[in-house]
Amino acid sequence: MPDMEQVGAKNRVRAGLAAGLAILLLSFPGGLFAAEYPRRIAIAPFTLLTSQEELQKIAPLLPRLLSSRLMALSGAEVLLVPAGESSPREAARKSGYSLFLAGSVAKLGAGYSVDVTVEDLGGGKPAGAFFAAAETIDAIIPRLGDLAADISEKLFGVRTAARA
Repeated sequence: MPDMEQVGAKNRVRAGLAAGLAILLLSFPGGLFAAEYPRRIAIAPFTLLTSQEELQKIAPLLPRLLSSRLMALSGAEVLLVPAGESSPREAARKSGYSLFLAGSVAKLGAGYSVDVTVEDLGGGKPAGAFFAAAETIDAIIPRLGDLAADISEKLFGVRTAARA
């Protein structure tokens, strides 16, 4: 039968190791495991997936609003690709931006959805996909802050106050 002192000592060592591991894991910044791309992103004009008159008015504003939130939250350098550009992806590549964001907005049932995909232009592979949902058209714009916070955290490794 093991001595009670030995059992107590083993339990204390195990507890100490577990606590040390927990402290080590919690001490890393949240963005340490993020891809942490350079904070340079080009945003193309958003496309409409449904032909709602109210969305036709708001869709052209969304890239500018998203860019201002990305700049404020993560300090990103943002290029807004002008509408009518034959290939927004190529314009972003020629400008030397490392990430390309393409977005869409749609009315789905009773709500609205803003979906964006981000592509790593250097590797030509997806860097991330993000979305925000809103119950009303007026709620779309405030949800862009959540979308920008999610992008800032996942792509740039910047944990924002909006996400804390």
